[in-house]
Amino acid sequence: MFLNRSGAEEEFPIESSRFQNKFLILELKGISSIDEASELVGTEVLIPEDRLKPLEKDNYYNFQIIGCTAYQKDGRVAGIVKDILSIRDNNLLVIEKDQKEILIPFSRSICLEIDLETVFRMD
Repeated sequence: MFLNRSGAEEEFPIESSRFQNKFLILELKGISSIDEASELVGTEVLIPEDRLKPLEKDNYYNFQIIGCTAYQKDGRVAGIVKDILSIRDNNLLVIEKDQKEILIPFSRSICLEIDLETVFRMD
């Protein structure tokens, strides 16, 4: 796995992993103390796309959706997906258009079609 530290990607091979309660504990090569591990808190974790687990149909990784153009059912541009907010059992798309943001529930009843190769359409 890679960690984005100060804008630079550094590789840290995983030597071992285990679950402790609801947390995943990783032992990273080159990190041998709690102090060294503490320096990594809050660091962005990067995994090469070809190493990601394939998802079931109609499931997506957030990075696949962010940056997509969202269209309304009638073909008008709704905006660009800037982020996805996870709130309990619901996800909200943060869509930006004309320097304004709107939140749209990311649900099948609203997001009618998702085509990662082109766009997705909303009701």
